[in-house]
Amino acid sequence: MTTAESAPENATVTPAPAEPTTWRRILPSLTGLRAIGAGIVFAFHSIVEINLFAGVPGLLLAVVLSIVGTVCLTGFFILSGFVITWAARPGASPVTFWRNRLVRLYPVHFVTTIGAIALVLGFGGTVTAPEIINNLLLVQTWKFGDPTMATSLNAVSWFLAVEAFCYLCFPGLLWLLNRLRPERLWTALGVVTALSFIIPIAVDLLLPNTPYVGNGPKASALQIWIVYFFPPVRLLEFIAGMLLARIVLTGRWPAWRMRTGVLLFIGGCVLTLVIPSDPLRAGAPTAILAAPIIAILATRDARNQVSGLGGRVWLWFGELSMVIYLVHRLVIQYGYRAIGSPHLNPLVAIVFWLALAAVTLGLSWLLYRFVETPIARRFHTRRRAAEPAAPS
Repeated sequence: MTTAESAPENATVTPAPAEPTTWRRILPSLTGLRAIGAGIVFAFHSIVEINLFAGVPGLLLAVVLSIVGTVCLTGFFILSGFVITWAARPGASPVTFWRNRLVRLYPVHFVTTIGAIALVLGFGGTVTAPEIINNLLLVQTWKFGDPTMATSLNAVSWFLAVEAFCYLCFPGLLWLLNRLRPERLWTALGVVTALSFIIPIAVDLLLPNTPYVGNGPKASALQIWIVYFFPPVRLLEFIAGMLLARIVLTGRWPAWRMRTGVLLFIGGCVLTLVIPSDPLRAGAPTAILAAPIIAILATRDARNQVSGLGGRVWLWFGELSMVIYLVHRLVIQYGYRAIGSPHLNPLVAIVFWLALAAVTLGLSWLLYRFVETPIARRFHTRRRAAEPAAPS
């Protein structure tokens, strides 16, 4: 099979990008993209979940943000698999990789978990030993059929628990991926995409969807746990990102323009909205249509055609994105409770929202500056040369 035959029909194939120089500089636009994703997730939690704006405008905003936020969350797993694969060095030790990931992500998780415990107790709540242990060990998503445990303490840290499992699997997955012939990459991506649809459809058809989980989707706790929190299911999205990176690196990505990627992203959001199956909608497999944006930006960055997302401000926010993600939900949840959870008029609501954003950003910078960065510098294993894997 030729290169052109391995890509979608009627699409010009993009030549393999020139060999990049350093990890931080080759994909600046993807760092900026992380900033947008984190901002959308913040907007969803701050505006939707505490009903910051009422009436029809608030309802419409809630629908849009819930769909876009769900797609962006799935996109984070794809982006993670893409970037980690792109930056992988031949012959790198799995132990070194795991160590570097641990010292980069765990310190902030530890601090925010301790902060969550203090906030829960300070506001009159209770904390159990299993919640503390599971969260500190990043295994809260493994309790069978229990979304409550997955979202205990700092609710959003379930994402990091899934990421930890993906990182644990990464060296083995990369070994397999490197043995996959380039002309079979698109086929493999198609299989992974199909599985991401088949699993939630099977969950919807084969498992009971009652009792419903709160006021959310019409699905049972077991269904939501499988399609949304269960790490092996989410691993499919991470693998999709890995395959996408190899497709770009081997020059098998079609020469699509950014507007094509944006239209596909919008299409993924629309499809997520109209899907009749709530378990399928919760898993958001249609987010695979957001993947072209990642590939297009990476291809342009590798050719020094950096987009506006590679600017200094976007890079700064992008570097803070994971810390913002781990901090924002605590600020929103307990900030709202601190003022008595009132219904706010629009003007006050906007001021309060801006205050939440400012506090989130300030705390995130402090944790990034005084926790994540110094620990990463102290314990991160340095490479002899910052040379990413050369594209084929």
